[in-house]
Amino acid sequence: LFFLQGFFLTRYEIKDRSAADTPPAEPLFPDLHQHHPSDATGAASWLPAQYRRVVILIVDGLRWDFALYQPDLPVTDAGPYHINGLPTIHRLMTEQPHNSRLYRFVADAPTATTQRLKAL
Repeated sequence: LFFLQGFFLTRYEIKDRSAADTPPAEPLFPDLHQHHPSDATGAASWLPAQYRRVVILIVDGLRWDFALYQPDLPVTDAGPYHINGLPTIHRLMTEQPHNSRLYRFVADAPTATTQRLKAL
């Protein structure tokens, strides 16, 4: 009963949804505002698509230094286990530098993981 109230964050759902034909805000200079023509399907969009397909891979809990490749530190049995342990990420970023990115994201506490650790 001690953690019955206020332990986990309250999740509020926003039911509004955006649409491609609705600009995110009114134009600051209506005289300079350009409307994009409809594409081949007849659907109008205020922002044309740059790519046909996008894959976003988010790995929750993966440490930044596990994914970062460090060429000056060779992989040895005596070394830290996480050094250069994900060569696939390095290979993808080396072979396709214009099609791959590695971003570091830092979440502010409290997160659900923090709350679960408190429960232990």
